[in-house]
Amino acid sequence: MTHESTPSTPQPTSLQTNAVVEVLRFLRVARYRKGVMITSLLVCGALGALFYLTAERRYEATASLFIMQPEAATPTMNGSMGMQKDLMPTYQKLLTSEKVLEDALARLEPRDRVDLARLPRHMWARTLARALSVKAVRSTNILEVSYQSVKPEAAAAVVDAVISSYVGFMDQTHQKTAREILEVLTREKAELEEKMNAKDLELWRARRESEVFISGDAAKAVNVVVARVEALNQELVQAQKKRLEVESSLMALEAAIRNGEDLLQYAVTTTESVGREFLMKKLGISNQDAYILAHASQRLLQDQAELNSLLEYYGEEHPKVQQLRERVRVASDFLNNRQDVISHQLRKVQDGELGPMLLQMVRQKYVEACTHEQRLLENFEREKQQAVALNGRMAWIEMLQLDQKRLRSFYDVLLERIKTVDMGTQDGNIRATIVSSPKVPNDPVWPQLKFVALLSVMLGLGTGFVAVYILDTIDDRFRSIEELQVQLGTTVLAMVRRHDPLPGPGAQKLYVHASPNGPEAEAFRTLRTALGFANEESRQIVVSSSEPGDGKTTITCNLAVACAQSGKRTLLIDADLRRPGSTNLFEMRSRGGLSNVLRGGEPVAESLLANVQSVGVEKLDFLPSGPRPGNPAELLSSERMADLLAWAETVYDQILIDAPPTLACSDAAILGRMADGVVLVVRPDKNRRRVVMRAVESFAIVGVRVFGIVANHLTPESGGDYYGYGYGYGYGTDEIDETDDFTYSHGADDYGGAHLGGGSSRRAA
Repeated sequence: MTHESTPSTPQPTSLQTNAVVEVLRFLRVARYRKGVMITSLLVCGALGALFYLTAERRYEATASLFIMQPEAATPTMNGSMGMQKDLMPTYQKLLTSEKVLEDALARLEPRDRVDLARLPRHMWARTLARALSVKAVRSTNILEVSYQSVKPEAAAAVVDAVISSYVGFMDQTHQKTAREILEVLTREKAELEEKMNAKDLELWRARRESEVFISGDAAKAVNVVVARVEALNQELVQAQKKRLEVESSLMALEAAIRNGEDLLQYAVTTTESVGREFLMKKLGISNQDAYILAHASQRLLQDQAELNSLLEYYGEEHPKVQQLRERVRVASDFLNNRQDVISHQLRKVQDGELGPMLLQMVRQKYVEACTHEQRLLENFEREKQQAVALNGRMAWIEMLQLDQKRLRSFYDVLLERIKTVDMGTQDGNIRATIVSSPKVPNDPVWPQLKFVALLSVMLGLGTGFVAVYILDTIDDRFRSIEELQVQLGTTVLAMVRRHDPLPGPGAQKLYVHASPNGPEAEAFRTLRTALGFANEESRQIVVSSSEPGDGKTTITCNLAVACAQSGKRTLLIDADLRRPGSTNLFEMRSRGGLSNVLRGGEPVAESLLANVQSVGVEKLDFLPSGPRPGNPAELLSSERMADLLAWAETVYDQILIDAPPTLACSDAAILGRMADGVVLVVRPDKNRRRVVMRAVESFAIVGVRVFGIVANHLTPESGGDYYGYGYGYGYGTDEIDETDDFTYSHGADDYGGAHLGGGSSRRAA
């Protein structure tokens, strides 16, 4: 029977280790090299302790400021409260401005400038701005100011000087602007008083010349022109009032731009005079934003209250609770995102756009007010001339009375405006109040013992893992049976310990034959049992290794003797036609063998029977390799080899084939396709992971079944707890023949260390 025409399906293997397996393997490596890990932890712990003891202590002082803008303290439908909250980044920036910090530095005593002592004077403000921490408390108008210093008294002094300088700067800035406006309004008041006096004198002269006593409303004439003049007079008074308001706003805005003040507050205070809707549109804020935000906030509070109520009766997984919690989350995200959008838009227009935009809008409004006032004045004068012409002296006196009334009304408006501005010089539009003063800290904020300890442990573990990884990369041997099985995707059939070779000829060198009851033979009986219980048919087995010197010849011969001792008629074939190991072990190098059968022309059965030799073990026949051929791969892949195995299967119960190393040549793969499967011999103390994995991959590529692995040459010293090989039933034999110790260097048909991609002979190892 031949297996070449119907190759068996390869056993499922996992040749690419997943991440979990790699992590587990690496942890086992770290456990084995626990000395490296402990040393790394101790060194990093010592360095951390040294750093903690020698590091410079830093102390932090903190104070809080409450920023209040009276005109925007109450939320309205036009969103003024929202605009006030968006001014907080501006106030936060002002705290670290050069003018505020220079004034704060002037307030400090020399002993409080300990952190700046080594720096030149021109770098003090810039260094202090970088060291100063200013942050706005979420959803409030409170700013927290913090500073760290090497001295606790200096930290508290710096924070106190900064907030005092900031409060003074705010008061001084707004009072200066109000005084400038007050001076202009006072001059206009004096001019208006002169006009009123002149108008009173003119009215008195007109009454005296007319020789008519006129009192109050009795002097009014029922004249259409006079009534129209009176209506124009009222409109003119309103236009002059409007022009005065816009002019005051324009002067305040020009002064703010000239002094480099915050312009966002003027975006709020000037909206009534320049048109709130137009300004809000310029800023990208809809009139409905305040209503939407207020409605969303109210709905959020209702949902939160309802959620708290439901949690008293239902659990977290209840559908109603989850629905309400999702609604609360969506509403909170909407409010936060909307505030961020408005803040971004305000900051965007503030950077170079807000000043020119506000100035253009106010000037345009002022021009419109002046033009409207001038037009009304011209109409009023024209209508007045007509009324005078129609009514004579009485109409003229009445016009003078109207002028007098208009001037007095405008005078009252001007006085009210002066009074408002004068009050502003005391309070200011924006007030900064100190909520909590800085206190001298008792404990340092740096270094922190917990942080240094945690960092030392993390660095120790990281350094240890890196060192273990480097060592493991250099020495990439298999560290445990579990690792061997997981990475190769197969099972370990037996574990054979290292032992000294036996003296004697032929089979006397084999422990299973020379000492069948000894502990050394137990590993091979374990291998025989494991193969017997395999799920697949295992009558024809090829035994190979990844590279020379792994002991595959000794394993094959001892396994053959063990099978024969179990009562099975066994045939051992030395198929290593390049460097025969079994043939040398049984000292049959000069006899005919496999090469004679494969090159002969007589029937396979006759040729096989003529070349099979006895090794002195009952029920065990041996077919030597025979004379060395020039084309071993072609002979092993020929039809005569398939016929040989098919005939042998009808005569023998067990056929074992001693094949060359897998990575040295393709002979093992060729034989594996003809047989039932392959057993791979591995020496964990010698073979590299990549070499063995490549050997298993070579079988999987051509569809050869791998029954399992035989771990050879194990020692208690090389294993220990880390290898996990133990003592148990892992007794066996070491390499006792000279075959695997050869250095192969006989041309293209020979295999050697150079062909293995990293492998080497045992002698070289």
